[in-house]
Amino acid sequence: KVVLGSGRAVIYADMWTGVLTAVPIATIASIIAVPIVVLIAFRGRKSALTVMAALGVGIGWMAGVLVILKMKLNFLNFVALPITFGIGVEYAVNIVYRYTREGRGGAPKAMRETGGAVVLCSMTTILGYGALSRSMNFAVRSLGLVAVIGEVCTLLAAMLVLPAVLVWRDQKFVAARASKPDSAEPIAE
Repeated sequence: KVVLGSGRAVIYADMWTGVLTAVPIATIASIIAVPIVVLIAFRGRKSALTVMAALGVGIGWMAGVLVILKMKLNFLNFVALPITFGIGVEYAVNIVYRYTREGRGGAPKAMRETGGAVVLCSMTTILGYGALSRSMNFAVRSLGLVAVIGEVCTLLAAMLVLPAVLVWRDQKFVAARASKPDSAEPIAE
């Protein structure tokens, strides 16, 4: 029999069905699509791995914070995961892209000239999700909180860890070049 009806219970059940079928697919799709898009954007260079590593650090921090706060993923806040993958990778992409345009030693300049814009974009997203965390509905509140945690963690990874790694890698490169004798330079006797 087909029973036609409406009300909170029917809408809630329909929402559950939609979220439970769509969110796992969206999460898996984002886990697959984000690295592919990054690899295409950076043409498969080492920079793509740097971006993905920064995202990995941010997601790892997010998971750690959720564990520390004893927050459980539910049918609605699980939606924050694919959103965090997609938005969180953008912060690292912007920094690394600017760094690759500046060349070796360009991390400080990339941070000075791009970092502010990245933080501003993130703050607007964080404030939007923060508004959800004030909802009367616990599931929506939970979504807002998980999304804010994901945003903050991926932003911190892109703004703190990523530049440090880029500077460290540049210093390592310079030290390696300095330690190799250059055959083009005359040897002092």
